[in-house]
Formats: sequence, C-alpha cells, structure tokens
Amino acid sequence: MTVPQPIHDPETHLERKSVLRDLWKQFTSLEYGLVLQAPNVVISGLWDFFTRALTGAPMIRYSQITPQIIVAGQYQKRGWKVLTERGVTASINMRSEFDDEAAGIAPSRHLRLSVEDNT
Repeated sequence: MTVPQPIHDPETHLERKSVLRDLWKQFTSLEYGLVLQAPNVVISGLWDFFTRALTGAPMIRYSQITPQIIVAGQYQKRGWKVLTERGVTASINMRSEFDDEAAGIAPSRHLRLSVEDNT
C-alpha cells in the first residue's frame, strides 16, 4: 500500500483548487442524510456546513469533547483564529489526502499522522 506524497505547492493544493469538489462532497453527504438519516441530522449537518463557510471553523457544540479536546473536520486558515480563541493550541491532521502544512494552514504546533480512509 502506497501513501500519497504531500503536495508542497499551496497553489496546487486540492483544498484550494477544488471548491466545487468540496461542495459536491457536501451535497452527496446531504443526500445520504436525507435518504438514510432523520431530518434533524440533516439540519445539524447543514448548520455546521454554513457555520464553517462563515467562520472557517467547526461548531463547538458538535466538536468539543472535553475542554482540552476538539474533534472536527478541516478548519480553514481564517478558522484557526477562531479555534485559538476557543483555547486550541495544536492540531493533528489524520487525513492522507490533504497536507495542512503544504496548504499553509498548519499552526506551529502541528502533527500529521496520515491514515488511509476506510481502514
């Protein structure tokens, strides 16, 4: 099994390059929710999606596990300020397909632990 090499050019980084792909992923997730989940799950997902779009950071209600631990999806560069205001001091990226350092959004205390999806 080969782990993809990180992309070191922020301009060609997938997250900056493919907004439509990200929106398509969100749409298919919404479709899954509409078909297989309760309406409140879909509404919560949409609320989180729009919050991330506006603030760049995940909703604390759905992501803060303890006062010291937040488990969430990808934050945006402007979202790191929001997260530091919440007391976040470091990040761990476990996605193999994205590299926060290459995208220029990794904080100074950052660890990348690549994990393949569905393993």
